[in-house]
Amino acid sequence: MVKLAQPSSDTAAITRLVSSRAGVTARYFGSSGLAWHALRLPCNGAADCEAVLQRLRADRGAFEFVELDERKLIVKP
Repeated sequence: MVKLAQPSSDTAAITRLVSSRAGVTARYFGSSGLAWHALRLPCNGAADCEAVLQRLRADRGAFEFVELDERKLIVKP
């Protein structure tokens, strides 16, 4: 989840921004208003995932907050 420094509803632009800053190809997942957006970011293992998140967190001009969405998904059989 990212909170944009400049809120936007342009999902394609948000996906490009996150992809370029993270260094991986992001996939847009959804939003909670104009500031908070959920994206899927591919990574291989905990260290790689942390590096991706750190690259996003380093860009304070684009992102106010970057955090993992660690909610549990309940799937009914």
